[in-house]
Amino acid sequence: MAITATYSNSSSQPNAQGGSSVTAQSQIILTLTGDGSATSFTQSLASLGLISQGFGAPTSGTAVITKQQNSGLPGVWAKNKAYTLNTIIAAPNGTLQKVTTPGTSLNTSWLPTNAFTLNQIILDSFGNGHQVTGAGISGGAIPVNFGLNVASGTVTHDGGVTWQCLGQWPNFTSTLNATLTDGTVVWTGQGPNNVVVGYDAPTATVAISGGNLTLNFSEAMKAPGAQVTDTYGNVFTFGVWTCAITLTYGAGTATGNISTSWTSSTTVNTTLSLPTAGQSTVIVPMVNSGTITGGVLSFQASVDGTTYFPVYGTIPASFQPIAQWTLTAGSNVITFNVSGFNFFQAVLTSVVVGTGSVAIALQSQTAPPANLLTAGVVGSYNTTAPTPSNGSASPLQISPSGNLLTQSYRRSQVLMATGSIASATPATLLAAQSGFFTDLKSLVLTLSAESVAAYITVTISDGTNSYVFGYASQAIGTAGAGSWPIAINWDVPIPASNSNTAWTIVISAADATIRYVAQFIKQSANF
Repeated sequence: MAITATYSNSSSQPNAQGGSSVTAQSQIILTLTGDGSATSFTQSLASLGLISQGFGAPTSGTAVITKQQNSGLPGVWAKNKAYTLNTIIAAPNGTLQKVTTPGTSLNTSWLPTNAFTLNQIILDSFGNGHQVTGAGISGGAIPVNFGLNVASGTVTHDGGVTWQCLGQWPNFTSTLNATLTDGTVVWTGQGPNNVVVGYDAPTATVAISGGNLTLNFSEAMKAPGAQVTDTYGNVFTFGVWTCAITLTYGAGTATGNISTSWTSSTTVNTTLSLPTAGQSTVIVPMVNSGTITGGVLSFQASVDGTTYFPVYGTIPASFQPIAQWTLTAGSNVITFNVSGFNFFQAVLTSVVVGTGSVAIALQSQTAPPANLLTAGVVGSYNTTAPTPSNGSASPLQISPSGNLLTQSYRRSQVLMATGSIASATPATLLAAQSGFFTDLKSLVLTLSAESVAAYITVTISDGTNSYVFGYASQAIGTAGAGSWPIAINWDVPIPASNSNTAWTIVISAADATIRYVAQFIKQSANF
């Protein structure tokens, strides 16, 4: 058996390097199907379309493989659940707890006029544990202290029974090797929970020889469908591997090279000219420094050196033809096809405004960069979102299947917040995201329990602005009685007032439980 690959995408990006030579880079995406044993893969450059008429074969390359998850997080405690020996869970107090005696977790509830024995432990409907400190027969109604927010240590007299509240159950401690009996299960503390998600992240080196491209992997590439079970019982199934390869081509020596720097003192219509007889390509790198708030460069070509015509070039990130460059758009490189012209010039058609400068160079060569497009639109597949700077261009994005992406958000921008609140004290709905605004996209609120028929408000705030939603229950003690869930999806998300700010949620009275599902979009201020 051997590793197989599917060719997915390629893009050529000419890049001016210094004043004496020109190089180009191409990126290809290979979808690799591992076989569980092979540690290398070889394919001919010609079959991948990577032999350039202008540059020949690539001279070097780098590769990045998308990692796949192979370990997860421990589960959480559940009542009335059968636990096997050595099962590990994540406790609410930030520790890991391990089953040292298998059995079934606690599920005993309070009953009226029932005999309870000394040290017996039960659960109330709010998840609190209560232990018998005085045995006897319980009363006819559920004790008032079997409710929300009961402090640990609270003593309750219930008919002939005396109870002491243990707090939220199970009440694990942070002491290493401390044990807790939970139903018929015995848990033993394993120390702090420092578990993080793990990944299988193979690396690859690129070798180019004899017209072939070879990838040498740091490990055998697992086959699709291969599974691994982590310490906590999570099962992960591997799929195909995505490998992004960047290849570098070396061109011949540039036959023409001239450069200058223009500032606000440079007069309008100043030109930088280069003879191009017998040349086919001119590459124009432009590098801004300092502060520039205005200025325009135009590009022209001529046969006789007297009459000049506008010429159109392309930038690496966009294949739309351009004949002018606005300096406020930032640094870039433009490639021009000058076949048939004997002269080429850059003209400062609008003076530089500001205290900065623009360094401009004209470099010609005898062969154009590989696969250069002078018209049309092409998409780019990126496993991570591009990060264009202010004023720069970015190629259209495509999916791994080659389809044009039209959605407004990437998966990595979507954040979810789920949980419940039963407190009139504000709680964190979503933590602050450093350097980003988190805008509220959708919200679902459900009234799951209420002890008093009343009008309840739910307030969601970003620290500056607050948004209030109301419930009117029609029955006492009935979960969600007379109240439909509130479900809202905003076409335009509610914008966060500031970046780096947390969202909070609070209810008007602590006699109800509100469950929530909220969706946020993480984005920068200028999106």
